[in-house]
Amino acid sequence: MPRSMGLQALILCGPGTNLEALRAPDEPKALLPIANRPMVWYAVDWCHRAGLSDIHLVTPPSYSKAIETALAQNPHLTSLSPKPTVLAPEELDDNTSTGTILTLPEIQAAVSGDFLILPCDLICELPAESLIESWLLQQDDEFTRYLNPGKGSSRGGLGVWYDTTTDQTTKKTETDFVVTAPLPKTLVPSPPGSLRPHISQLVNTMTTVTLEDKTVDRLEQPKPLPIRASLIDKHPRTRILTAHRDAHIYIFPHWLLAYARSNLNLDTIAEDLVAWWAKATWQPGLAQKLHIPFSTSDSVPAILAYIHPCSPTPLPPSHPKANSDSATNKSKTPSTVTSTNNTKADQTPLILRADTPHQLLLTSLHLATLTPPHPFAHPSPRSPQASIPPNTTVTDPTSLVGPFTTIGPQSTIRDSVVSANCEIGTRARLTRCLVMDGAKVEDGAVLTGTVVGKGARVGGKCNLGECVVQGGMVVEEGTEGKGETFMGFEGGAGLEDVDGGSGGEEEAEEEDGEEGGAG
Repeated sequence: MPRSMGLQALILCGPGTNLEALRAPDEPKALLPIANRPMVWYAVDWCHRAGLSDIHLVTPPSYSKAIETALAQNPHLTSLSPKPTVLAPEELDDNTSTGTILTLPEIQAAVSGDFLILPCDLICELPAESLIESWLLQQDDEFTRYLNPGKGSSRGGLGVWYDTTTDQTTKKTETDFVVTAPLPKTLVPSPPGSLRPHISQLVNTMTTVTLEDKTVDRLEQPKPLPIRASLIDKHPRTRILTAHRDAHIYIFPHWLLAYARSNLNLDTIAEDLVAWWAKATWQPGLAQKLHIPFSTSDSVPAILAYIHPCSPTPLPPSHPKANSDSATNKSKTPSTVTSTNNTKADQTPLILRADTPHQLLLTSLHLATLTPPHPFAHPSPRSPQASIPPNTTVTDPTSLVGPFTTIGPQSTIRDSVVSANCEIGTRARLTRCLVMDGAKVEDGAVLTGTVVGKGARVGGKCNLGECVVQGGMVVEEGTEGKGETFMGFEGGAGLEDVDGGSGGEEEAEEEDGEEGGAG
């Protein structure tokens, strides 16, 4: 196991505004399943594989009991050792911003040195130790800091942004405006596989929504974005990115907690704490105004930006975009077991946040295709405790079936993930679907690209395409829908059209990325 390098880890487990349709009111999104494992398992496992053992799950008190119960009972979480600590600050609730979280007394007391912070919805194939080592190598007097880590550290920070342009679907993805400057060239070339060619100094960042507010006036006319002369003087060569997204993976020095405590008006981590810190490295006088514990902009340690290169999420083989260029992908003879030709070894490691139903589905389908020894692969795509009759088609290894799930005869499960304790009826057809724990899909139902929440029931002969069914919701027999969200409202059940409310969903995505623990 790699050395932990003295870092602590904070995993932010917030409410998940974008995933409200899939979770119960008292359930945190950290426990929603991704490829038949609790979402938070991936973040904790990622830390463990880097040798990080001091891990805190930061969550509002209203969710702490559910998470503690899952840590004690869920087989995937009980296998994690050492077990993470649940940290539920008294003042933390669903509306607490990420910047405010770092100022809470419980957080200030728990963090004793440099630390890593990440969201619970993170899926990252890039090893954490690669990021940590790259961060350490860029610090001044690195050897001394390694021997004496802690409160006196004058280290800088590192954040991660990933490319969203390779998403092969039509769904809109949240992005950020990122400005970077190149690092000084080194005398020794970077070794093969080094992350250094993708690391630069961050000089500014904001969401593209904020950018639009700054570059469009009240009459909806474009206006220029002002650039300070001090930025040009300090960094004459800059790179502007608008198609990347903040992964919310940050390595922070301990002094950042004092910086956050001195600036209670800085609500968010990304747009406030990080962005103002980045600007303080080149804007004269800003460090003193922000009470950053360094005297001048030249002495403020840089915050680095790792810009992750393209890492397309593979689509399932049956997806029309995945095999449109090859007719040979289609099997000439029917079979209950099919395979996919993967070349994952040649792919860039995947980094993304599964914080919308669409991303949750896409990520689950991708993880279902992985095979050992990949750390995210399941030992077997079909649980031995699942009941699957011989005349039922389940595509392996592009589908997962959880324990104690029953699938009726003559059904077809293609490129889909079916969780534990589910019931799939006779002659049902599921293609590129995610069915969560305890859900029922009755006889003759046809589902394509659909997410069915926990304990939901889809009636017989329903035909749903690219829909979301809320946990506990009942979809009546024979219902047809495309691109819709089936949700229950106070006073009765209702149907919400996703297309009609897309603007609200995008606002929720922005809020979820920064509020309630980025998680």
